[in-house]
Amino acid sequence: MIIWLFGILDILAGIVIVLLNHNLAPWNIGLGFSIYLFIKSFMFKGDLMSFIDFFIGIYIILLLFGFHSWISYLFAIFLIQKGAFSLK
Repeated sequence: MIIWLFGILDILAGIVIVLLNHNLAPWNIGLGFSIYLFIKSFMFKGDLMSFIDFFIGIYIILLLFGFHSWISYLFAIFLIQKGAFSLK
């Protein structure tokens, strides 16, 4: 059940990254998903995917300060596919 919840939240985080990249999402939603990725990365510390989640959480913080890049799409695709695979 918890893996299913993490999958849904990862998909939503990927969507929020794209929305933040185009300034279509409020900052508090971005901050919430950044905190979610930080918490999840510390819960499963030591795993490569947790390190990537932590780095994406930092990137979301950068998006909140106006840093926009094509890397947003890579991170969004990564989170969406990771979330989709965890729903199976």
